[in-house]
Amino acid sequence: MKNSLKCIIGLSRPLGWKAYLWMAIIGYIDGAKSLTFNPLFAYTIVSYLAMAFAVNDLFDVDSDSSNPSKNNLLCSRKCDRKHVIILLTNHILAILCLYALDLGMFMLYMFMSCLAIAYSVPPIRLKGRSFFDVISHAFFFGGLLYLYGYFIGGGEIHLLSWAKPILLSLYSIFLQLRNLREDRIYDMTAGDHTTAVAHPEASRLTLILVGLLLTAFSSSHLLSYAIPLTSIIFLVSFFLGYKFGWERFIDCLFVVSVTLSSWWSL
Repeated sequence: MKNSLKCIIGLSRPLGWKAYLWMAIIGYIDGAKSLTFNPLFAYTIVSYLAMAFAVNDLFDVDSDSSNPSKNNLLCSRKCDRKHVIILLTNHILAILCLYALDLGMFMLYMFMSCLAIAYSVPPIRLKGRSFFDVISHAFFFGGLLYLYGYFIGGGEIHLLSWAKPILLSLYSIFLQLRNLREDRIYDMTAGDHTTAVAHPEASRLTLILVGLLLTAFSSSHLLSYAIPLTSIIFLVSFFLGYKFGWERFIDCLFVVSVTLSSWWSL
């Protein structure tokens, strides 16, 4: 029992949720205009992320087995498919809860789930198709997460600012291109025709371009706040960028600017 619980948590990969859980929470804050706890939102979004990561692990065994940076428990045989099935069963329960309690959210949730599954599962496996791997990721791990949080939080369509879901989709593209670049050799060996494998130079240039767009937005947005606060954020971002790479500079700058915009609207 204890080992099964460890496998379920390990295959869920909660440490990998950070950016995606944040997107959904930002949407919820903007929709609810408060920080109140919503059990249905919490359960369904955790179930969604756990399912998406576990299914990805299940069908990435070939590439992950040779990648030292991956900790896929299915490669080490510490866990097996039954633990993924448990997470899928829990996800079906989350879908049924939404069907019973919020039919509108059920439709959006189903669309997200189908995209997340299609990303990893053959024969569609969007992850193995250049261009589609990046675009699908921008939806199911980007703008749609924000919209799900926004609408389940009670946000109204006529009050929705489309700037945030679009920006979060761009940030999702940034995250995906960075991940694909780091996994390029292993994806190539496993036969996945990702964007980074098929078009490495275009992938690199797109990563830089999207990074510049996110930096421009973040900088202009932060400059509208108090100068001391803006200066601190820039200093912290530059430090992270210097220490861990230019992508971390963008991560910090963008995440803080979007979070502040939601916080200020409460």
